[in-house]
Amino acid sequence: MMTQAPNSIWRNTAILIATLLFSITCAAQQMNVTANQVEQQVAAIQKQCQSNQYVASSTYFAALREEAVALDKKVCTQLNQANTRDTQALSAAFSDFGQKARRTLESTFSNTSLAEKVNRQAAYFEGEMQDRTAYYFLQLERPKKLSTFSSVGIGKSAFRFSNFSEVVQVTESDEATCREKTELKQECSTLLKDFSDAIAPYQFTLVKLSAGLVIQHLDDVEKEWNDYWKNARALSFLDLAWTSFIEHGSSTKASSLTGPPARQWFVLHPNIVFEHVSGAPAGQRTKEALSVEWLGVNFWKKNDGRIPLGLSLTSLYSDRADVKSIGHGLTLYVDNKYALGVTRRDGKTGIFFSVDLLKAFDNSKEKALQLKNSLGQ
Repeated sequence: MMTQAPNSIWRNTAILIATLLFSITCAAQQMNVTANQVEQQVAAIQKQCQSNQYVASSTYFAALREEAVALDKKVCTQLNQANTRDTQALSAAFSDFGQKARRTLESTFSNTSLAEKVNRQAAYFEGEMQDRTAYYFLQLERPKKLSTFSSVGIGKSAFRFSNFSEVVQVTESDEATCREKTELKQECSTLLKDFSDAIAPYQFTLVKLSAGLVIQHLDDVEKEWNDYWKNARALSFLDLAWTSFIEHGSSTKASSLTGPPARQWFVLHPNIVFEHVSGAPAGQRTKEALSVEWLGVNFWKKNDGRIPLGLSLTSLYSDRADVKSIGHGLTLYVDNKYALGVTRRDGKTGIFFSVDLLKAFDNSKEKALQLKNSLGQ
């Protein structure tokens, strides 16, 4: 009987580990926003964009402005076609608009001293339009807005597209050249400002879509962090620092607002457990023990009903006669609370259980803030 018990324990442990590995394969899905949530937000914005009012604001580029309005209406129409969105046609529409905007700028300023600088701006905008469909459908980032025309310094004006570092600075000499050599006989700053107004309508719906998704994202992130502090395993300072180091993008040093990490990492994590060693002398088989998790990981979040699971390499210390005080083994955490484990010492197998006692004194949220402050973030 003594030889069968250890085999049974190891077999059950293997089953538990296999269950953990199955859970790990699903961890990548934990942070995804459901399609239904996004579609509901998109549907609400689609109702708003149908009532867009396009006030005439361009004097010299009216034809280009009409192209911008037509593109915005096409984006709005596509929002209402969740299952039949023509991404290829919409991508072509953005690219076509980018080409027309580039040609308009190039032809307007071709004979002026600003031609080279304006052409680089135009080429950038054309490239941006080729990527616009990806931003719109996948929400990879907020849509890039066209910068408003603003003065830089005294007696100068500046113009650029958002996210494009180069600025077109217009001097008095440039203004005189534009008045003389452009077909419209207007100052450069006047034409550039009017161009900005002409293309602005194309992004009306995109901006609303972006703002709506950002608000939803902020709400989702807040809920995820509240769930994390409430339900995940308690963290020591070492655990928190180790988790932040490994998880990178979701650590306390993350540069953007994100939800909590899908995994918690543990190092030198202490606990108190109750251990049973069947081969120990009678009366000393079940005793309390001190445990140290040398290294562990915990997938804390419930996902589609799956129970959170974690695994740690663990050592236990307990004082028994005729048996080594220290044993080594594995700990399986279930539902962020319950610890089940197995150890070996002197050829004898022990099993142990516990609850996450550190959770009763948990102040992980405060520790995270302290760590963040200590790192100067």
